[in-house]
Amino acid sequence: MNFGLEGVHHTIVDERPILTDLGKAERGTGTLTGLTNLPPVAFYDVPGNAEYMRQLQQKLLAIGVDNPTWGYYAPTVASKSAELAQLETDRRLAIITGREPLSAWDSFITDWRSRSGDQIRSESQAALADK
Repeated sequence: MNFGLEGVHHTIVDERPILTDLGKAERGTGTLTGLTNLPPVAFYDVPGNAEYMRQLQQKLLAIGVDNPTWGYYAPTVASKSAELAQLETDRRLAIITGREPLSAWDSFITDWRSRSGDQIRSESQAALADK
């Protein structure tokens, strides 16, 4: 599912599958690829990396916070999530590439909230209250 046919879509180099040009072209990078494939498997081929990543993941799990809205429906997400995601991507890239200062993130939050973010928050809070 991930690499196609050996010799056609990928070759094996150092015991690892490497996509050919055809494999890259036919695999694509869109959302459907992610939806049709199994979850990724962490593969670390440098000695010590697997243990380092295990320790890092444990640290992240200790400070992480689950999103309590997963599994709930907020109608505005269906109509506005693409727009809000594009707004976030545009602002993030502008900051990363130096076209905008880090302080521009504050205006992103304001923009996100006014362009339906607050509505999504309200709908999510209502869904959580009904559980």
